[in-house]
Amino acid sequence: MPGGEGSDRSSGVGGSARARRGGRWKTAVAAAGSGVVACLALGAVAVGSVGGLGGLGSLTGLMDTPAPDPLDFTPVPAAPDAPARTGPDPAHAKVLAELAAATAAVGLPRDTSMPPADGAIADCVADWTSTGPADEAHLAALEAALAERGWRVTGRRGDPIPATRLTSGTWTLELSNGGLLDILSLTATRSTPTCDEAFRRDEATREPHHDG
Repeated sequence: MPGGEGSDRSSGVGGSARARRGGRWKTAVAAAGSGVVACLALGAVAVGSVGGLGGLGSLTGLMDTPAPDPLDFTPVPAAPDAPARTGPDPAHAKVLAELAAATAAVGLPRDTSMPPADGAIADCVADWTSTGPADEAHLAALEAALAERGWRVTGRRGDPIPATRLTSGTWTLELSNGGLLDILSLTATRSTPTCDEAFRRDEATREPHHDG
């Protein structure tokens, strides 16, 4: 995931990676907003249809139903022997170092031409990209290396682009393999009030503006 220091590029591989990263954040934010609206709408229907305490019971049942994952990940129960991270929440530099160490431990080559996140979100994104896709053996070894460093698998997604979601503290890591660029990429994003606001501001600058 983490990319090395370098200038931002709006075209080529760097531009494609940045566009893909921005699209993923846009999808997650839009899906989260849609989930809130849908939940409120369904709750209103339940209360209006049943009324009284029965309506409230129906609303409670709807609220207890987990919303579908906006990125189509299937939840993975925590392994009983999964090591939990101890100590303070990992800082940006530590996450970058962990991704670099885990990928190096299993012999995955890094593409140093990929630009890192910049601006207000620079401390909220840590990413690392390989020069190509990884085989099943390397993926399994990479997951094990990340687990040793406190990352826990929380979700998986199948085709068209297989991916694994891991978490550590306030960080969520998406490990995807293949896709249009046919590479292995690790992208960790941090969820804190400061980072959430930074992502919203960054997304707003990417939205096309039209003169009215």
